[in-house]
Amino acid sequence: MKCVANFVLVPFKELLKGVVFSLSGFKNPKRGDLRAKAMQMGAKYSPDWDKKCTHLVCAFESTPKFSQVQACMHS
Repeated sequence: MKCVANFVLVPFKELLKGVVFSLSGFKNPKRGDLRAKAMQMGAKYSPDWDKKCTHLVCAFESTPKFSQVQACMHS
């Protein structure tokens, strides 16, 4: 990491370090592209939503995973 005028420059492969994400509602090839790009930036992918996930990326609101996450948040 390098600090330049109050900005910290993070290597591209570490931009999403610490992020564990799941995708919902995307079909291939878009799904594969999103997964690959996020992983190139340091994120980890989980095919299913679980307690390790920090982010859910949805194509639209009414996906089953979105509903699952909402239910977990309201319980």
